[in-house]
Amino acid sequence: MKVLSLTEIKNWKTFEDLIANYFREVKRDNEFNIDDVIVQPTGTGSDGGRDILVTFTVDDSVMTFQRKWVVQCKCKLP
Repeated sequence: MKVLSLTEIKNWKTFEDLIANYFREVKRDNEFNIDDVIVQPTGTGSDGGRDILVTFTVDDSVMTFQRKWVVQCKCKLP
């Protein structure tokens, strides 16, 4: 899996896009038994940033189940 490079960050929107793309790439790594990943931005929050809703579909060889995470994207650039 590709490691995020902080040198790519130009502003907070770029940071949020990098985080969303990271979670989209997770399903390509077979180590985690993740069948599908859905990444949805939730809109702009009260702090001016946006959260990302990530839904994982996981198959652990016994059953298939879903997990949902809310990822808060925070980035403070100098």
